[in-house]
Amino acid sequence: MKQLWMVGLLSAGMAIAPQLAQAATFSYSVPLEAEQEVAPNVSTSSAMGTATGALVGDLTSWVFNYSVEYTGLEGPLADGHIHFGDRGTNGPVIHFLDNIDSFRGTTSGTIVGDYTSEDVIAAGMVTPDVVFNSFLAGGYYFNVHSETFPGGEIRGQIDSFEEVESVPEPTMVLGMLSIGALGVTSCLKKRQDEVKVS
Repeated sequence: MKQLWMVGLLSAGMAIAPQLAQAATFSYSVPLEAEQEVAPNVSTSSAMGTATGALVGDLTSWVFNYSVEYTGLEGPLADGHIHFGDRGTNGPVIHFLDNIDSFRGTTSGTIVGDYTSEDVIAAGMVTPDVVFNSFLAGGYYFNVHSETFPGGEIRGQIDSFEEVESVPEPTMVLGMLSIGALGVTSCLKKRQDEVKVS
């Protein structure tokens, strides 16, 4: 009877394990270019930039961090955002780059910040899992706007994610360790009972 109970417990643990959340880290590095703008600014802007960072967490709890470096803007920086939209299309703003006020009026700089699942929840438009999956599908882009190009001077599609690591969440690890500990305890108890009988 004890063996059946333990087999059932272990089976249940193995069945739920794949469903438990995995924490992952997806890094990215994308160029910010005038030619990615819609329409392209290649003939009138020589500005350049790079956005690097990582998407860290799982479907329901994550942080998207970024470092947006830009240089050589044709006009002073007016704004900077993350937009929703595929490559070659324009879309709505989903996030104002952090501390953007400190960079307005500059033609070069590095803006560091993050966008989180909590920000998504606070906005109340979609759920964090939708945004997480849209990031990995390349559905967002950075746009750096200058006074010369108010619609955007340089842009970078966020579509080059590389998985750095994927580890089980702590609750999953604790759960599996607990199941393993119960298994060991049961086996030891069974052996003690066999020794007493013999």
